[in-house]
Amino acid sequence: MTAFSITANLAFDSKQELIDAINDWMDREDLSGAAPQMIALCEDEIRIAIEELLLETSVTLQSDNNGLASLPADAKTVKRVIHNGCTIPQRGINAIDRMPEDKTQPLAYTLEQSSIRLWPLGEYTVDILYQPLLSRLTEANPSNSLLDLFPSLYFYGSLTFASGYVADDMRAAQFRSLFDLMLEKVRSYFINQRNAGQLAARVDFVP
Repeated sequence: MTAFSITANLAFDSKQELIDAINDWMDREDLSGAAPQMIALCEDEIRIAIEELLLETSVTLQSDNNGLASLPADAKTVKRVIHNGCTIPQRGINAIDRMPEDKTQPLAYTLEQSSIRLWPLGEYTVDILYQPLLSRLTEANPSNSLLDLFPSLYFYGSLTFASGYVADDMRAAQFRSLFDLMLEKVRSYFINQRNAGQLAARVDFVP
C-alpha cells in the first residue's frame, strides 16, 4: 500500500491534470474512469460550503424591445438592477399590470427563468449585480479560480470520495479531515475578502 504522503505545492492547470493526479495517487484499477465523478461529488460539497461567500460581480445587459435580456450563465441570484445610477425594484406581475407606459426608463423588473424582463417593455441598458455560481470543471471549462487558488481543496476532496469508492475507509477518513480543514481555510479566505475595506485612520481619545 502506498504510504500516506502528499506532494508539497500541489498545482493543477486543468481538470485533466487533477484527474491524472488522482489516478496516479490512488493507483487502483477499480477506480479507472471514475475520477471525473469523484471531482463532481467534491464540487457539490464545495458549492454548499462556500458558494454564498463568493464575491458579487456585475455585468451590463441590453434588453430587446420586449424588455428581455439573458442573464449570465453563472448568475445564481440577482442582487441589484441599476439604470443610470438608480436601483430598479423587483415587482410582482400584479404590480406590473398597473405600471404606466413611460418607456424613457425602466421602473421595475421581473425574473423569468434565465432572463430578466424590464418594465415598461422596451430597450434599455442596465447594470446588474449578482451572486455567481462556482463554475464546474468540464472539458469546455478545464479550470476555474478556485482550482487556481486552492488546488489542494479539489485534490483532497476528490480523494475523499475516491477512497470511499474503493472502500478504503481509513484513507477516506484521512482525506476527509484534510478536505474539511481546507474548506474552513477557503471559507475564511472568502469571508475576509467580503469584509475587507479601506483602512481608516483612528484617532485615540486624549482627555
